[in-house]
Amino acid sequence: MITDLIAFSVLVSIIVLLVINSIRLKLKNKRLLIASLQQEIDKVALLQYVEKVTEESQSNNIEQTEGFLKFVSQSRDWAFDYIEEVQKELDIFSKKVGPDIKYILKYGTLIEHPLQDSINRIAQAYSELEKLLPQDKDQV
Repeated sequence: MITDLIAFSVLVSIIVLLVINSIRLKLKNKRLLIASLQQEIDKVALLQYVEKVTEESQSNNIEQTEGFLKFVSQSRDWAFDYIEEVQKELDIFSKKVGPDIKYILKYGTLIEHPLQDSINRIAQAYSELEKLLPQDKDQV
C-alpha cells in the first residue's frame, strides 16, 4: 500500500510537471508567434521602403539623363507644331465656311427647310469652334 501511495504520488508529480511544462511551452510559443509576426510586419515595411527609395532613385536618374531632356524638348516642339497646324486649318475652314454660315444665320431662317435644324446645329458648332481660334490684334 505504501508503495502504491509512493507510485501514485510520483505519477501525480510527473503529471503536474508535464502540465506545468505544457503551459510554459504554450506561453513560449505564443511569444514566439508574436515576435515572428512582428518581424514579418517589419520585413514588409522595410521592403516597401526599399521599393519606394529605389523608384525615387530611378525616376531621378531618368529625369537627369540627356535622353529625357531631349524627349521633353521634342515633345514640346511637336505640341507647338500640332497646335499651329490645327489653328491654321481651323482658320482656313473659318474663311471658307464662315461667310456662308453667317449668311444662313442672318437670312436663312426666313425660309422653312427640312434641313434647318441640322443647319442650326452646324452653325452653333461652328460658333463654338470659332471661339478656339486666336483673335487677331487688329480685331481686338
